[in-house]
This record gives sequence, structure tokens and C-alpha cells, in this order.
Amino acid sequence: MSDVPPAGWWYRLLLRLQPRSVRRDFGEEWLETARLRDEAAARGGRISWMVHRSREGGGALVAAFAGRGARAGEAGMLERSRQDLRFGWRSLVRSPGFLIMAVAVLGTGIGAATTIFGGVNAVLLAPLPFDEPDRLVDLWESNPDFGWEQAPVAPANMLDWRERVDAFADVAAYRGGSMGGVTWIDGEGRPNRLATVQVTGNLFDLLGLRPHLGTFPTFSDSWADGEPWVVVSHEFWSQRLGADPGVVGTSMELDGARARVRAVLPRGARFPTDQADLWVPYGWARSAPQEAWFRRAHFVQAVARLAPGASVEEARSQLGVVATRLQSEHPDLNRNMGAGLTPLRDQLVADLSGPLRTLMAGVLLLLVLACVNVGNLFLTRAVGRSDELSLRRAIGAGPGRIVGQLLAEATIVAALGGLLGIGLSLIGIRALQALHPLGVAGVTAVAVDGRVLLFALTVSLGSVLLFGLGPSLRAAGRALPVGLTRGGRGGTGPGGRGRGRGLVPIQTALAVMLLLAAGLVTRSLGRLVAQDAGIQPAGVWTFDLSVPESRYPDRDAVLGFFDRVVGEVEAIPGVTRAALTGGLPLTFSGWTSGLVARDWEPGRVAFEIRHRASSPGYFEVMGVPLLEGRTFRAADGLTDEPVAIVNRTFAERYFAGEEVLGRLVTFEREPTESSVWRTVVGVVGDERQGSLRLPADPEVWQPMPQDWGRARTVVLKLEGESAELRRALEGAVGAVDPLVPLGALRSMDEIVNEASADARFLSLLLGLFAMLAVVLAAVGVYGVTAEVVRRRVPEFGVRMALGASRTEVVRMVLGRAAAPAGLGVLAGTGIALLGAGVLEGLLFDVRVRDPLSFTAAPTALFLVAIAAAWGPAQRAAGADPMRSLRAE
Repeated sequence: MSDVPPAGWWYRLLLRLQPRSVRRDFGEEWLETARLRDEAAARGGRISWMVHRSREGGGALVAAFAGRGARAGEAGMLERSRQDLRFGWRSLVRSPGFLIMAVAVLGTGIGAATTIFGGVNAVLLAPLPFDEPDRLVDLWESNPDFGWEQAPVAPANMLDWRERVDAFADVAAYRGGSMGGVTWIDGEGRPNRLATVQVTGNLFDLLGLRPHLGTFPTFSDSWADGEPWVVVSHEFWSQRLGADPGVVGTSMELDGARARVRAVLPRGARFPTDQADLWVPYGWARSAPQEAWFRRAHFVQAVARLAPGASVEEARSQLGVVATRLQSEHPDLNRNMGAGLTPLRDQLVADLSGPLRTLMAGVLLLLVLACVNVGNLFLTRAVGRSDELSLRRAIGAGPGRIVGQLLAEATIVAALGGLLGIGLSLIGIRALQALHPLGVAGVTAVAVDGRVLLFALTVSLGSVLLFGLGPSLRAAGRALPVGLTRGGRGGTGPGGRGRGRGLVPIQTALAVMLLLAAGLVTRSLGRLVAQDAGIQPAGVWTFDLSVPESRYPDRDAVLGFFDRVVGEVEAIPGVTRAALTGGLPLTFSGWTSGLVARDWEPGRVAFEIRHRASSPGYFEVMGVPLLEGRTFRAADGLTDEPVAIVNRTFAERYFAGEEVLGRLVTFEREPTESSVWRTVVGVVGDERQGSLRLPADPEVWQPMPQDWGRARTVVLKLEGESAELRRALEGAVGAVDPLVPLGALRSMDEIVNEASADARFLSLLLGLFAMLAVVLAAVGVYGVTAEVVRRRVPEFGVRMALGASRTEVVRMVLGRAAAPAGLGVLAGTGIALLGAGVLEGLLFDVRVRDPLSFTAAPTALFLVAIAAAWGPAQRAAGADPMRSLRAE
């Protein structure tokens, strides 16, 4: 013992009192330290006593003692970090259950957060792929008479803005809403239906795009007297045109006419929609700006690029001045017509911004909850290692050294959790895209890019501080030499009972907030889905048809084609009825107008009346009830008396308590001698025109021959299987004209479900986050309660020996678990009550402070917490009184 430093025998004795696993851990750690110090000492010309003793056979035990007199700085900061990480990894792999649980919990939180951040990045953060995108603005019109806010614009007004607003470098127009389509005859003579967007020729240069091939058209190419042209998407060029480098200058047959290919867009550029194949000119007549309809009809989307040096506020001011002047110049057409602008990104992301921000807030709560849970696991593990940590303090390790080693373990868990999270996010982002087309339509899509990876790295490193630093500091502070004893009665040691319980309220508070948000959104979804769309969608199928002017030049030819198609479709086995319509419910964005009844007093006008056309049988196919009068008949043609059918909302709003049948109406605000007056012959039930969230608008139906068009939707009622329906429909249409392609075949059930797709998506993800939060909260309560029970088994045994019943012990354990869980539930509910307003814009027919949700969610979570503590409580009640007494 002469070689052992003073008091070394005492440390040897203390170490021998520890379990074999503790002695092995210390031996391995200090032998590694010995190796590093030997290298340092060798460079200084001496060999440390500690290494000498280990070489003489002192082994791990003697090497451990030698750490007290060594200089920690000799190995250097980098070497010490490497040593801490190496020792931390060995320590973690000896507890595989703990390691797997911690990495899984943290990886789930990081993966969920990274997945949602991928959507936030694509929609809200990633720059638009245009030249100087912050200088692009969306233009719109407003009118209090019509209830318009940020409405499409009249092309004549758009042209005036282009000429008169100096703050605009240029203004372009494109088609908003649903896309148009053309028939393309490919090289093999087969008809194909292609999706098109109508634009003014200057749109591409205004956005700052660079063509992959060719040159873009200009504004002067937007008119009907120019050569027909087409710009094709990069995907269409590569997949359907064989990536032909000589495609520019060739012609395509579209709707029976020839159009020259001017350019191929760059890869990924498909503004304003991902579905477009071709961009074609509006083809307005040169005389159109002088015609009344060109300023009365509001149907184009307008985008502008700010002039160099011009600000958004300056452009907004100038636009307002020009809009006021146009009101004076065109009082009949522009009365009360205002104008405004919005940064293009804000307009593009308007529908996704709110849901994504809500999801991001929810997933960050989940991430914090995961970190708190892992921190609780570390804290519980530190309680079990109190003897080991106290021994380290006793033999010379300072608090900083212990904190460093514990943080090294946390860093390893965070790194593994980050890698798992990134892997889960790759899967999650693909799942997101399948569930909902996140990203800015026609511009960006969700992807794992540098910003997303940086976010994952940041949250991984940040989680070390969030779940690792607190437990490490607390464990280092508790690791006092007095802790070398096993603690007093009950085995808790100084402060052992309360460790981890302080995190339970945080866990339950975060979980109850997520559960409340999910509950509110789910209740909202239930109310939304329960809305009556005004139709009976079961068994109803739809597809689009469009006929070219080159083969069907006039009304009679077009109507004859559609009549024959309806007859062929009705001849298909299983089809009980077929009809035509100008637009489908829940997707219709057709035209609106003012309306005047002949017996109304002068000046009375009904604004924003929706219009649709249909053939006989439409209401029967869709299951729309006839309330009064009759539906359309085959005799309701252009040469017959003009007739109309109105919906229930129209009748109740404008003819409440009056007879509506037989009334004469016209679609003009100021009727003249040439106005067409239509007789109301029927009243039908309301269809939801654009959304399940909005009530039906007043609507007027016209018979197809009196409001004909070349593009129509066929609706049919099918009884039986639909497996061969498309082939049968292609045969029916081909029997009439083999060069007219069938549009997409869709069921009305699918269309109705899509009307609530956004709400389903939000409810699904928030529900998933809430379930994970409840599981993590339950794990946290279980872990803390189980650790308390494990260390207090002797105490419970003594209590039972002194007369306590099993029920009393169970009640005691559940009470200790219920107190922090109840505190967290109350705190989380209070915070949710204060912040519930952020969900207001996402809910339908549900109050943000809905009493049912604010009662059910906290109660459910509290019961889950009690259930999580039930197992440990039963183990406490099973303590052996005799064994506890013998131990005492």
C-alpha cells in the first residue's frame, strides 16, 4: 500500500462497497484516462504513477484511485470530449432498453417536426422560383355592392392599370379557377384531353422565367389576329413529345386548329397550377376593350411586377387612384369598383398558411413533450446511478466533469434521435404528399432540402439542452459523498422522491393542449362532413366533354352532339339516367350577374346571382328535390319561351311569402326594351356550389339550349359495378365522334369527400400528434411512478406490516401521481383557453372554447395519467412486509 497516495485505502474500501458493474465502469473509464495521460506524460519525459501502478498489476481498481491526483487538463479538451463520448456510448449500450426508448421518443418528435417543417418551408419560407419574387404582386378588385373582396378582375380594367400605374413595370393576366382543356391529336391519330391555362403573352417574361427551349411570346401576341401559339410544360415536352429538341416552331393540332410551339418551360415551372400541360393565348379581339362585356365581366387573375425603385405601398396608392378615376369614367360598369394588391406569395399560400402554422405549433409542442419525456428518462436514470455519481465526486471528479459526461450521453441520444428523425421525415414527407398536395401550386413542392436538414440538425442539438442539461446539472449537484450510502428508509435518498415529478405537469400540460386542439378540429370536421351538400351522390359519376369549333361550328351541331352522347350513355347497361350540366356542385365557379324582376320597383336589384345550365334529367340524376313547379323539358329550346328554375335560397331571399312561379326575371341591372325576360317555372333544393363551409347562394338555372356551350359535364346514375364503366363510356362517346376524348371520370362521392379534404388532413395530423402526446405523457407518469415505487418498496412493506391495507397503499401511490398530473391538466387547459383564438379560422360550426371539448379532453388525459400509474401502484401494494422488516 506504500505506493498508494494518502487516503487511497479509503477510496479502495468505498469502491469495493459498490456493485461489480460500478467497479467495472470506473475501471474502464480510468484505464482509458490512464492511456491518454501516459501519452501526455511521455511527451513531457515522465510516466504517471497511475499508469505505473496499472502496469504493475494494480488493474482497474488502482487505476480508478489514481484519478484523484491527476490533472484533468493534461489530455486536452478535445481528448476529454472524445473520452466522454466513448465512455457515454459504453454506458448507454449497457442499458439497451433505456437507449432504445430515448432514441425512439426523441426521433419520433424530431421526425414529426421535420416533416411539418418541410411543408412550412415549401409554402411559407422557400423563395418562389421567379426573378426577384418579392417584387411580384397579385391584383384584385372589390365592390361592396356585390360583396366582393379580392375578386377576379375585368380585363378592360386590367389593361387600364397596365397603362396608367407607373409603379408597375408590367401587368399580365392568366386564367384562375378551374382549368380549360383542348383536344390534341397525337402523332398516332389518337385524341387526348390536355389541360390548358389561358394567359397574356407577357406572363412568362413578367415572372422572370427563362425558357428551356425557344422564346416566350410577348403582350402583343395575346390578341386573336396574331398567329396561334402554345407554350408547353417541361414535363409534357419530355413525356409526350419525346423530349424533341426541335419541337420549337412545329405545330400542334388543338381542337381541330393548328398552333405553333413557341417555347418549352423550364423544369418544374408550371404556374399557376401543377396540372397544366399547355399555355395558350386569351385570343381577345382587338375591339374587345371598347365593348361593355370586357369591363362588365370579371374573370381573369392579374399579376404585376413592380417598377425599379417602386414600393408596394406606392403601387397600392397609385392603383387606388386609377381605380377611382375608372369609376368616374365608367359609372355604369365600374360603380363602387375598387382595386388592391397583395404580394404574390401571400396570395398563393393563403389557403395553406393557417393550417400549416397550426400544425407547426402543434408539432413543436409534441417535440418539446418528447424532449421533456427523454429528460425525465435521464433524470430517472440518474436517480438509479446516484451511488456511481457520488463515488465519482468522492474520488475527485468535479461537477463540471460529471455534467460533461452526462451531456455526452445526451448528445449521443440526440444524434441518434436526429438521424432517426430525418429518416422518419423522408417517409413522412412522402406520406404528406399522398395525403395532401402541400406546396405552392405550380411553383414548389415539399422536399428535404438544405433548410429542412438544417432545421433537423438545429432541433437535434437544441434538444440536448432541453432534455440533457437540466438532468445533468441536477444529477451533478446531488452526487455528494453522503450519497455513497444507500439512502434512508424507503431508499429514496436525499431528494430522491421528488426527482422527475416536477416534469410531469409540463408533460401533461403540453399533452392536454394538443389533445384539445385535435378535439376541436375533429369536432369541426364532424360538423363539416355532416353538412347536406344538397345532392344524393351515391352511384353518380361524371366526366367532361368538349367539342372543337372546326367540326361543330354552330349551336345546333353542338347540341346535336351532346344529345347523341346522352342517348348512347343511357344505353349502357346499369345506367338509369344521364344528363348535362355547365358545372358540378362543390366545384362550380361559373358566372354571376345582377337580376331584376319585372314587378319590382325601379332601382331594386339582386346582386351576385349564380347561373348554371342543365339538360332535362339533371336534378333527377343528382337527387336534387323539386319543391315547386317543374324541371326542364326537351321542349325548352331556344325557339320556346325563355324559362328559368331557381333554388330555394333565391325564392326565400327575394320572394319570401310570395308566389315565385310565373315571375318574369332578367339578368340585367337596368332592363331595356331588348332585355330577355324569363319565366320562373320551378323551384329546386339548394346545392352547395363552391364549399361545404358556405351556405348556398341564390342560383338560377337555364335550359341547355338557351345557354349552350362547347364544354359540358355529363352526369349519370349507375346501378351496379363501375369496373368497366370508363371503357363503356369511351365506346359510347366514340360511337358519336371517335376524335372527342373522354375527360377524367370521377364519382360524386369522391368530389364530396374532396370538399372536406383540407379539414380531414388537419384533423388527421393533429389527431396523430395528440395520440403521440397522450402516449408520451402516459409514459412519463408511468416512469416517474414506477421509479418512486421501486425505491419506496421497503417503506410500503413497513407500512403494510404496521397495518396499512393494499387499498390504502394503492390510493397513496395514485394520489402522488394524480397531483402533478392534475396540475398539468389544469395548466394546459388554462393556456388553451387563452390561446384558443388561433384556431378560430380553421373551425366550422364549433366554438373555439367549446365546452364539450374543454371538458372531455382534460378529463380523458387525467384518466390516462391515473391508468398509467395503476400498474406501479399494484406493485407497491404487493410489497412483502416481512422482507421489509428484515431489511430494517
